[in-house]
Amino acid sequence: MAQRELYLYVVDGCETCQRARARLESCKTIAARGTLVVRSLSEPSTKRPAALVGVPSVMLEGEIIAMGTPDCCAVGALLAAMDRE
Repeated sequence: MAQRELYLYVVDGCETCQRARARLESCKTIAARGTLVVRSLSEPSTKRPAALVGVPSVMLEGEIIAMGTPDCCAVGALLAAMDRE
């Protein structure tokens, strides 16, 4: 089972971003199959991916897989499906 990096893009002061982070950090399925990397677009050094259209956004392998407050079951199922490939 490969450990995949999930990127959560957020901005400072965004309550939905805080909820998305809390939900992803509490998801055991994601913790077992991936690593959550939080990137704040409020930091000048953070590069904005071309595919990013809003925050919070969850990206995996360069693709947006969730926006807003993500469904942990759906994200976990996607990671599990990728492991089966």
